[in-house]
Amino acid sequence: MKVLKREMTSTSFYLGQRNPTTGNFLPDRENIIDEFLSQNDWVIIGNPLGDDKVLGQESFIDLRGLSQEDKTIFFENVMVQTPILPLAGSRNAIGDGAGPYDETTAPAGATLSITDLMTSIPIDIQTAHTDGHAAGYAGFPELSTLNFEHVIYNRTQSFSLDLDFGGAVMQLTGSNQTGSGQATASDRIYCYRFVTWTNDMRNVNIVIPPARHLLAVVAKEEPMVSHLYRLKRSYDLQQSFDIDRL
Repeated sequence: MKVLKREMTSTSFYLGQRNPTTGNFLPDRENIIDEFLSQNDWVIIGNPLGDDKVLGQESFIDLRGLSQEDKTIFFENVMVQTPILPLAGSRNAIGDGAGPYDETTAPAGATLSITDLMTSIPIDIQTAHTDGHAAGYAGFPELSTLNFEHVIYNRTQSFSLDLDFGGAVMQLTGSNQTGSGQATASDRIYCYRFVTWTNDMRNVNIVIPPARHLLAVVAKEEPMVSHLYRLKRSYDLQQSFDIDRL
């Protein structure tokens, strides 16, 4: 058995859009990304000024050294590790005086969600559905290329602010995990992270911690017919997707 990993980087950003003339913050723009403090390889998906705010990150784990010699990769264990909880500290921002502006930090109950996704075929991160945690389920045509077989691991965690921690350390309020863990003949496992938040998450400096995607795998020989079928399926599904841009 071998343990493979992919380190997914952290990021931090401000919520609250500035008035370019005064430098103060605009009403009704308190939950818009104003500035990446540490962008790393994170990108904004969709309209950064709209309600469908999503951050995304993508990478991959290379399996070519294991999948050669006509061997199939079987997963003994798949997991995600993170060192700390997300943080959402107050900015103490000043409004521009042009209408209502809540200069307090995000209230108790403001929620942020992080989805960790590992798949045997790639997806286009820029067109992925905002509900990335729905990958592999029916009814989400934007991710229709993924089915149960392709989603090796899928975990969505929800974090909310509460009064006990003064609007800084977010508390884990829910965690859902799915995935097939199904063997593959693919030469890569694709790793993704998505971050979304509710509209009451405002006037804050958010820190998303790093993560480690871990695979414990074994390379085994299958009957030739089974392996060829699995190899052909992996090849066919990746032809319109697999661009070496990562």
